[in-house]
Amino acid sequence: MSGSVLAVLLWSAGLGLALALWLALHPPLSVVVEVECCGERLDIDAVTRSLDRLAQDGASLRELHDHALAADWVSSVQTRLESLERARIVLRVHRPEVRLADGGMISASGRIFRTAETPQDLPLLITLPGDDVLEQHRIFRQLRSLGRSAGWGELGRLRRDRLEGLRAEFDSGLRIVFGVGDPAVKLARLHRFASLDLERLAPEEIRLDYDRAMAVRPAPQQGGAP
Repeated sequence: MSGSVLAVLLWSAGLGLALALWLALHPPLSVVVEVECCGERLDIDAVTRSLDRLAQDGASLRELHDHALAADWVSSVQTRLESLERARIVLRVHRPEVRLADGGMISASGRIFRTAETPQDLPLLITLPGDDVLEQHRIFRQLRSLGRSAGWGELGRLRRDRLEGLRAEFDSGLRIVFGVGDPAVKLARLHRFASLDLERLAPEEIRLDYDRAMAVRPAPQQGGAP
């Protein structure tokens, strides 16, 4: 065996020994993940598992930071090394203000984002309890179907307004204000309204934020008599 080959083998063996010693002295990081949403701490296993796998593969703190920040629903990431074996990663979630027809969200800062990669994370990532999220999806589907059958156009946005509660906006310009009460009761009232022959009325706004009544504002007539 030539001297150069022997030197390479010895160098490789030394490198392997050094790597093994490094791994023994510096085991993979144990990752603690926190998700903050509107001041609350959320427990999202899918995120924790993903970051933990990267850490076990030897990812650096910077790589963990960049991986977490790549998620569409993450607003900011804070990472800190608590010890040589433990890292804490805090993810802050975009605060959604508007739900788009394609399932996306618009944050309070105007950013369009998606809620999560897995459906089971959805109730946690849009700042609403799980039951409210499922209810909002049901309302969205019913309104979209009702809008098409009633000739109101496509449902563009479904949002929760701080003052007016739940509000729907169609691409025809129609706005429907549900208010803060039970939306199921108001949806039934809206279905009865849509079943009437109101083609001439062409509503511009429908307000359901009354206990036992509703208000309809017709769209202004084009080219009408003064």
